[in-house]
Amino acid sequence: MSYKPVTFHGKNGGQISLAEINGLYLPVTGSEESLTKHLDRLSNGHLQARDSDVVICAYPKSGLHWIWEVVTMLERSTPSPSNDFMEQHSFEFSSIKHLSSLQSPRVFVTHLTFDNLPQSFRDRRCKIVYICRDPRPVAVSFFHYVRQMKVRGTTDRSVLSAAWPDFLQFFKEGKVPFGSWLSHTKAWDKVITDRPGYPIHVVNFEDTKQDSMKEIMKLNSFLRTSVSMTICAEIANNTKIEKLRKLKATVSDNTMKQYFKESKYPMYRKGVTDDWKNLFTVKQNEDIIHGNMGQLRTSNIKLTSML
Repeated sequence: MSYKPVTFHGKNGGQISLAEINGLYLPVTGSEESLTKHLDRLSNGHLQARDSDVVICAYPKSGLHWIWEVVTMLERSTPSPSNDFMEQHSFEFSSIKHLSSLQSPRVFVTHLTFDNLPQSFRDRRCKIVYICRDPRPVAVSFFHYVRQMKVRGTTDRSVLSAAWPDFLQFFKEGKVPFGSWLSHTKAWDKVITDRPGYPIHVVNFEDTKQDSMKEIMKLNSFLRTSVSMTICAEIANNTKIEKLRKLKATVSDNTMKQYFKESKYPMYRKGVTDDWKNLFTVKQNEDIIHGNMGQLRTSNIKLTSML
């Protein structure tokens, strides 16, 4: 694998700085060389799957932190959230040595599409939880997240130097970390369609916000974790965003801080479904609703908030 720095410019003078690694866009963080080697080792079988592994896959800012906490609690049959950070379980951002050392049941996370998952995980047909979310709140959450990112080792060089209109342009064109929301979503939809019987469970972020207990019980059934309704109810209560935000603030081993301004990692912002209304203009919303993203309708991925 090889990487090259790329900078995209918006119509209003804004810009975003990314690293392109074999067609995959990632933020410019100052660690592209080591990340390139890591992804190469990952794709070449250096991380081996176990039958009990679970992989949670999602486009960025789709609720990955939240669902990882829920799945981890179900797998461990506990109502208590984990005392570590999700990134320590990430295919992209944790070391293969660390991932290999984790005790089973392991719950991994990734923003990668199915074809880019380590081969052994596909061969073993490990359980996959795929999260989909309305692209409008995804875009808004992504905007607030990326504009706080800085190049490691600097104090003022931002990954994103752009206002909302330019970022929305970048988002729609797929010129953001991990590329196009539409392409990513379609890729997962195709996998689900083309591989009937493959253990993939789809979680809709908006549905989970509306009735978390119902969706947790669905996950419990899919994972075959046999957790009692009482513990599931406690999990629903203990994974409310206010409680998770408070809990994670007490965890000291957070290596993600180095990539953000003032060393503040914005793990949980609002976690709501309608915050997009604070930034989208009427025209911007209509462009999404009537465009390819808003018109995406499949039997596998139901964006209920856009119906």
